[in-house]
Amino acid sequence: MAKKTNKPSQKGKQGRKPHRGKQQRALETPETKAMVVALRKKWRKLSHIERGQRLLALIACGCTGRGLAGDLHQSGTNVRRHLELMKLPPEDQKAIEQGMSAKQVWGRLSEERRLEHILRLIRLEQKTGAVSDRAARVIFELLKRATWEQQALEQLFAEIDRQLDLSHRIRAYPLLEKGMHHIPVGMKDPKKIIRACEPRVQLDYHNNLPLGLMADTVQWVARIADAMTPDMDTFQTALRKAKKLLKRHFKMKAAY
Repeated sequence: MAKKTNKPSQKGKQGRKPHRGKQQRALETPETKAMVVALRKKWRKLSHIERGQRLLALIACGCTGRGLAGDLHQSGTNVRRHLELMKLPPEDQKAIEQGMSAKQVWGRLSEERRLEHILRLIRLEQKTGAVSDRAARVIFELLKRATWEQQALEQLFAEIDRQLDLSHRIRAYPLLEKGMHHIPVGMKDPKKIIRACEPRVQLDYHNNLPLGLMADTVQWVARIADAMTPDMDTFQTALRKAKKLLKRHFKMKAAY
């Protein structure tokens, strides 16, 4: 019987190569490691600005935000927010030091980012129409799976037309005014968007949508359009495009 040899595989050799991340390499410097340990011990005693200053100094030493979050036993969001305070004008930093709520500042920064995102979407829509295209495709994904009878399909299109009338939309669906629904900026998967915008009434979009729940179906459509569009013009354009996609789809389906 041949004797087995314990020769390491090429993969094993590669696995033994030293591979340290940026954070680990930064902590090889004793001064940097001592700074991290000191910040971890004094975290609760320091002000928001002092934390931000020390975090910024560690970033300059080669540390990473994610690495610091783990070493300091803080959430990544908490570390990121303290670093964001360092980008504020000196007068705002001074106001926080004098007792202004850092939570209010973070809220203001979050609102500013949201408005920047909205303006970015509006410019993209005006330039390419991509924002309404994307919203229309998600609405199409929701509704194309259902088995619609002709009468119900006509009712659906009529309800979408009614949604395009702003005054009727606000009167009929007071909770669906523009901007009431949001999805995370990075959410791209249509199925996740559909679920995130689902109304309270449980509808099964994988099979047949209950035809008796037309109002809830249209509400679901409106929620998706509202969450994915930055303004009323894009909202209405998305609904028109979705209606066009659906008509083309069901017309071709009927031809077969």
